Amino acid sequence: MLLRSGVGKLRLIDFDQVTVSSLNRHAVATRQDVGIPKATCLGTHFKQIMPEAVSKVGSCQSSAALRCPPENELLK
Repeated sequence: MLLRSGVGKLRLIDFDQVTVSSLNRHAVATRQDVGIPKATCLGTHFKQIMPEAVSKVGSCQSSAALRCPPENELLK
């Protein structure tokens, strides 16, 4: 909704991958996205919706984004 409302910069961080069992909880993920990081999946679909938007994608090994390594601090 933010992207469609005109927000041009988004930071996407998630620690998990798309799985078959979680497809019912994703707004944009499809079977082709199974196995890829959720943030990457969302970033790809965002580019289809609004190509001019800047989506920075990060993947964490922890469920707490605050524990992500410094290289995942995007859109400084």
